[in-house]
Amino acid sequence: MMEDDQDSFLRTALPILRTHLDSVGAQYVVGVLSASGMLVKALTDPQLTREQALALAQTAARVDSNAEMVLARALADTVSDPDAEAHNEEHSRLMEILSAISDGSRIFPCLVRLLRHGNPHIRSKAVLLIGRGNRSANWVRQRMGDSDPRIRANAAEALWGVETDEARELLESLVHDSNNRVAGNAIAGLYRLGDQSMILEILALSRHESPVFRSTAAWVMGATGDPRFTEALAGLLREPHGVIRKRAFAALGSIRTAVAQAHQGPPWRLFGRLLEPEPGRPGRRLIFGVAREDGAAPPRLLPTQVLLSEDGQNVVQYRVVERPLPETMSVVFVLPRSGADLVRACLPWKRPTDLWGFLYYTRDVSAAAPAGDGAPRFHSSVEAIETELDRVPAAADCADLWHGVARAVSMESSGTGGKRRVIVVNEPASRRDAGDELVNATAGAQAFVQAISFGPDRAVEDFCRKVGGLYREADEGAALGMYLNLLTQHEVVYQPANSEAQALKVRLHGPGLYAEMRLPLGAGE
Repeated sequence: MMEDDQDSFLRTALPILRTHLDSVGAQYVVGVLSASGMLVKALTDPQLTREQALALAQTAARVDSNAEMVLARALADTVSDPDAEAHNEEHSRLMEILSAISDGSRIFPCLVRLLRHGNPHIRSKAVLLIGRGNRSANWVRQRMGDSDPRIRANAAEALWGVETDEARELLESLVHDSNNRVAGNAIAGLYRLGDQSMILEILALSRHESPVFRSTAAWVMGATGDPRFTEALAGLLREPHGVIRKRAFAALGSIRTAVAQAHQGPPWRLFGRLLEPEPGRPGRRLIFGVAREDGAAPPRLLPTQVLLSEDGQNVVQYRVVERPLPETMSVVFVLPRSGADLVRACLPWKRPTDLWGFLYYTRDVSAAAPAGDGAPRFHSSVEAIETELDRVPAAADCADLWHGVARAVSMESSGTGGKRRVIVVNEPASRRDAGDELVNATAGAQAFVQAISFGPDRAVEDFCRKVGGLYREADEGAALGMYLNLLTQHEVVYQPANSEAQALKVRLHGPGLYAEMRLPLGAGE
């Protein structure tokens, strides 16, 4: 039929392409259309909705790698068509489709020709595709002198995902542009790059005196998928302007979808703690990390993916600083002779590259240090660690607690260079204080000491306080919590939303990433 009557073939094929595009037969038909030069005619046929035409083009791009070139050439040829204006709707549809299936890198010559098209919508889309393809802030800057705001807005959008100083600076210069679309695309681009200051800009845009700017704010909120904007969007639903209400409703749907997709990702655990305030500096400080039980590397986290709220009130002014972990970390556990069970709870969370060492002590507070250097033996494999934890050392091979801590922080005891990390599982006893020598040695080694105690122990608690460590009485999850403290990678400094708040909620939200935790706050801090 194709050879005898192409139009009849297309009429017969269109019902199949509308309803059975995923079938093997339909994909064969798409290949025939593409090979015979009928693809453009099929995409512009009014029997197909824009959504159906886009689906057809995406299938064609999978079947035929030259499909985007076919569309680009067909569009470029319309530049010199004297009847082009009569086909504006068809050409606009093709340009929308091309924007969806191409990144612009392979069709640059055609796109340059389209910059002379009589349809300003097509020109602006050509700018977007060229910008995506060359990812050049300088090229985009040259477009900013164009009188058509659509050109300028799409040029700004072309910089989304371009992580260069030049791109950031250009987008920052457009945040307060006089055109709502230009400003909205600049703000959205910086938000995608993790610029948390854009949260305040988006909220300010939602309160703009101009309805078109408030409508753009609703669109940007939906484009972020960020649930912290839900309350602001609820306010925009009460707007008298129908376009704003429509945008706000659509944005809430986009956010619900983004949250659902985030929950479908692998389970991550969020952990951290509040730090003491810095003298003379207002605000609260938090350190946190994210890990998975299988030891997988944590995802790259953008500051805009960190959500803070105090007693339900969003924190919108904060700063996130990344503190990369060393590739290999050595951790020394100082344990009583029968104290291995708490450590086993940490084992599933161990990173494959980290080294664990073990030192054992006896409750006999008068026990002398045994012969030998007493340095811990370090292991990286789970099997070797489990064998070590099954071993019960002889009492004669164990010193008292303070000798064990001294060996753990010793410069010779680490598996690698750098900061010492020591976790003490403490069985309380009537022991002497640690003494200045051990305190100074711990400080000199830059050791971070954490102690889990099976009951009150003033001497151990006092030692932890003097060396800037952590002390906690044993409860369910105590050991895991202290081990995860070693994996904190981010510090947040923020201005409290409520100085009388009782609890801080921290959430991470991004594609395939969701985790949350709550931390108590002291009233009146």
